[in-house]
Amino acid sequence: EAARITEARTAGSFSSIEDFARRTRLGQRAHRELAESGAFGSLEPHRRDALWQVAALGPAVMAVKAAYDLQFDLLAKVKAGAMPR
Repeated sequence: EAARITEARTAGSFSSIEDFARRTRLGQRAHRELAESGAFGSLEPHRRDALWQVAALGPAVMAVKAAYDLQFDLLAKVKAGAMPR
């Protein structure tokens, strides 16, 4: 998870919790734990508000993560010759 965060930061600072979630593609549990720990303090100073934002992101973030993972898996299969081009 730390590697994903570090990689996502190479594109610049995060502008919001939603931006963080979209770019890091972490799971809902990781987002919740980060919000509870105060890790989003630079984006949202109040932990409770950060938790609400994370909760609201749940389905949308998971859909983006699932689409990315599917795309990555399909690309890997094509490169391995497991699927026709």
